[in-house]
Parts: sequence; structure tokens; C-alpha cells
Amino acid sequence: MGIPTNIISIIDKTVSNGDKVLDVLSGEEAQLNSKFVEINSSIVTEVIEPLVRWLQSLREKFLAGYQEVKSTIEQQQREFRALENQVIQRGRDAEELWERARESTRVLFGDDAELKNINVKSLDDLLVSKSQWFEGNLKEVGFEYEPNLEEITSKILMIRNEKEVSDYYPNNLIQLDKNQISNKRTFLMIELLIKRLDDLLKLRVPGEFNEFFSRYEQLGAAIGQHTEKINLIDTYQQQVRLRHTELVAKQNQILGDQLHGHPVIAWVYSAINPHTQYKDLKVIVDHQGTHFTSEEIQNNLYLDQIFSQAQLNILALSTFIGIGLSQQYSSLDQLFIDDPIQSMDDVNVLAFIDVLRAVLNSESNKKRLIISTHDDNFAELLAVKMRNKNVLQYFIEGYGPEGPIFRKQN
Repeated sequence: MGIPTNIISIIDKTVSNGDKVLDVLSGEEAQLNSKFVEINSSIVTEVIEPLVRWLQSLREKFLAGYQEVKSTIEQQQREFRALENQVIQRGRDAEELWERARESTRVLFGDDAELKNINVKSLDDLLVSKSQWFEGNLKEVGFEYEPNLEEITSKILMIRNEKEVSDYYPNNLIQLDKNQISNKRTFLMIELLIKRLDDLLKLRVPGEFNEFFSRYEQLGAAIGQHTEKINLIDTYQQQVRLRHTELVAKQNQILGDQLHGHPVIAWVYSAINPHTQYKDLKVIVDHQGTHFTSEEIQNNLYLDQIFSQAQLNILALSTFIGIGLSQQYSSLDQLFIDDPIQSMDDVNVLAFIDVLRAVLNSESNKKRLIISTHDDNFAELLAVKMRNKNVLQYFIEGYGPEGPIFRKQN
């Protein structure tokens, strides 16, 4: 636990030697922090925010294009499935027609008939017989009217002259059907792929966006430069913190040298005697701060942790008076003490006045004591105790336009 706030405040006001190095470093740190904030603000305003807006715009355009492509693909998929169903249905229809044609051939020429052995006369005879047969069986074979010979012959020749059919007919008709369906699907997939590629080409980044890409690269370079500056500022901040740590350590060392074993501080403390058990005073300064202890205290217990407000006040007075009487770095020959007896009991008040008398009686003392108080009893007692000293009293009796109104009394 460190020294209470009131003691630190008193010590800081009396011990500070106005080290300008710490102020300069603090000013540099403030400037660096200000530059750091300015650079961060510049990066946010000039780099990050435009980049975020551009990326958001690009993201929105990409999403819009993506949704358009997605909806187009889904529509084409639906169309493809519809076409595929149509192709499958047409294949089934073609297969059905093919079976009907084969069945018609068997009916017309018989199961054992060979096409190469059929001549015109046999065809004529067949046509006559088949015409008679059609007349009685037209509806049964699925015709609404009787086909003529030319139609039947033309159809048979056309089928026989197809090379793809000759490779499969008459022994590989099932594979022919499968290949036809597969080829149709392949052609449909190629057409859809070509269409998709055309749609994707429409989504190319327009040339007017090249300027944004160039700006993006420039912003990347600027970010790199600012990052180097930020890293340099971080390095300076680390150096400032290190110097600040060193200065604080040096300040603690100087404070420890001034307080440790100080005879006047110990004398004032023992003379006022704020505690019946802890009568001596020892000062400890370490990395945790400045603490006051006593030879009678065991373990890590400090007086500033257990003292009352009045005892802490006496501890602060002892430190202030001891350092103030012995310091040599200031040319001021006065010690200013305001309301020194806060919360003290009568015994401690009398002991404190005796300390002041002893200070005035000391031949080595060159300081003048200036004490202010609002306690009339303490002022009267102090005047009585100092009646044989060269003491002046000033009373504030009111306030006028120019400030307090004093009354002087010897």
C-alpha cells in the first residue's frame, strides 16, 4: 500500500525540484500521442472509410450480379429439365414408332421375308393383299386412313440409307436408342454451357473500375507508409515509457536518500509522539513506493496503514518540517504551514508547539515559520507559548473590494 494521498501531496509540493527533463518528455509524449491520433483519424478518413464504401459498393454490385446469374441459371435449369423431359418423351415416342414400324414390316412381308428378295410384282401382289387386309383391319393397326405404297417405300428407303441406322439395324437397336438419347443430352449441355459462358462474359468488371483498382493499390501503399509511422511512434512511446520509468526510479531513489535516516524527521516525530507504542520512525523506499515503519513493527506492516487521521497528519508534518528545514536547493527561507493540528488531541498540540519553539530556538535554523489557522484557540495558545519570541500575528477581519482586510498584532 502506498503513502496516503494527503502525505503524497505534501511531499510532492515540498520535495519537487522542478526537473525539466520530465516535463519535456511529457510534452513530447503528448505531441506523439496527438500525432498518433491525427494519423489514425487520417487513415480512417482517407483510407479506411473510402475503401469500406468502395468495397460495400462492389459487394452490392457483385451480389446483384450473383443473384441475376443465379436466377438465370435456375431458370435455364428449369428449361433444361423441361427440354430433357421432352427429349425423353420423344425418345419414347420414337421407340414406340420404331416398334410399330418393325411390327408393320413383319405383318407386310412375314417373319421370314428378306427385303432383297422382294420385287415389284411381289410388292404389287402384296399391296393388293395388304390393301384388302387394311380395309378390314385399318383401325386395328392404328391408322385413320390407308397409306399408299409410295409413302411406305419412301419411308423404308430413308431409314435404310441412314449410316447411323445401318450401324445398329437390325441387331443393335437398343444401343441406338441409348446413343441417340445420350447425344441429345450432350448437345443440350454444350448449348447450355455456351450460354452460361456468354452470360459470365457479360459480368466482367467494366473498364471504368480500373481507376478504383489503381486507387486501391495506392491506398495499400499509403497504409504501408502509415503503418511504418505508427510503428515508429510505438517505438518512441516505448522509449518514453522506459525513460519515464527510469526517471520515476531515480525520483524514488532521491526521495529515499532524502528521507531514509533523516534525523530531523525522526526528531519531530518522536517529539510529538503520536503513538504510545511506535515511538521511533524509519522510512522505507522501494519499487512499491515510500512507507513509514518503526523498529517495534514486525513483518510487512507500515505505520501509514494503521495510523488514524490525526497520526497521519503528524507523520506528514514530521516529514514536511524535517525536509523543509534541511533542504538546500531552494533559496526560500520560509516554511508555510496551514492548519497543522487537524484532528490532534491536546497533548499532541502542545508537543507540536514545543517543536516549533525548539526550531525557533535552534541556532542552525535560518527559516521563518508562517502558520495559518482558523482555530482561534490554537492561535491564542500559540501566541502565549511564543510571547517571548519575535512573533507577528495577522487577523483576517473581512473582505473588501481589493481582497482580505488584515489586522496586525505584535
